[in-house]
Amino acid sequence: MHDTPVKLIGLYSVDENPDVTLLELSIDKKANEIDIGEFTQEIENEPRFNWQAPFAEKYLDKDGNTIIGDDINLPKLLTDTTRLTFFFYFLDTTKPLMTPFGQFQLTQKIVQPKRIKDLIVFEDPE
Repeated sequence: MHDTPVKLIGLYSVDENPDVTLLELSIDKKANEIDIGEFTQEIENEPRFNWQAPFAEKYLDKDGNTIIGDDINLPKLLTDTTRLTFFFYFLDTTKPLMTPFGQFQLTQKIVQPKRIKDLIVFEDPE
């Protein structure tokens, strides 16, 4: 795998829906330089438009304790590093996550830390 400005902070299970994973990332780019729609995972024998996409993204402060933006409103203050969470259906932890900056290998899911559980609420988009 190539070096990427994307670092995985956490890969969290979602109690409300076992088919969903919450990802927390640190990205060495400004929020307005990140195309969220380019985060995906290949599904073999399926065209790219059928691959899963992130939803309900939230931008967090540098410590990951406060929501400072979301899928509608980018953070008002754009810094060189962006902390981001989003939900993703049917994530396969044995396959890499594709990003606009290259791909990287995932880890196993863990339980959401209290900080995240108190901050990020899962709402099924369907």
